[in-house]
Amino acid sequence: LQRLSKIREAEYVVPIFIRSTIVKVRGETKFTDVYASSVDIFSSRNLEAQYGRLFKRSDELKRAKKAVIGPKIAADLFGDEQSALGKTIEFEKQRFEVIGVLVAKGGGGFGGPSFDNFVYIPLETSYSFNPEKKIQSFLLSAKSEEDIPQLKAEIEKIMLRSYEKDDFSIVEQTEILNIVSSIFQILNTILVAIGSISLI
Repeated sequence: LQRLSKIREAEYVVPIFIRSTIVKVRGETKFTDVYASSVDIFSSRNLEAQYGRLFKRSDELKRAKKAVIGPKIAADLFGDEQSALGKTIEFEKQRFEVIGVLVAKGGGGFGGPSFDNFVYIPLETSYSFNPEKKIQSFLLSAKSEEDIPQLKAEIEKIMLRSYEKDDFSIVEQTEILNIVSSIFQILNTILVAIGSISLI
């Protein structure tokens, strides 16, 4: 992560750990994906809070049990989106306070994921149920479109120092499904997918 962060052409380097799990609230349950990441996941994906706030770097440092959730899962669990604020949700035997509900992004058509169902927590907080501190992917944003080829080359160079070429894949935003790109309106983005690495 530190080596990727030093790439001159990278504006954001966002580590991501995803856990598919069941979220519980007073007997109500919802199966969804929990994204454990840094604060930059919101900027890199153009995610904004409709109600409340996004988690901050200070929440990461404190390993605060704070969650930012999508509007659909908020409405499903609490009746309406705004009512989710300040409430507690439970997953992976941990309780989290909902501090923010995101602006709707959509998705969910043609069997794809509904991005409004996702839950976001600080990466460091996830170590309570991710003790090996695993990361499954990195999202990198280039400072400009012209920087993408150089950024991609630098990423590959760094990854090859520690991994075989078959152990990871580097995917440009233009190669990602158009629906994902249009939903998040992400530009100049590269996803580095890896089986799973540990930050220990």
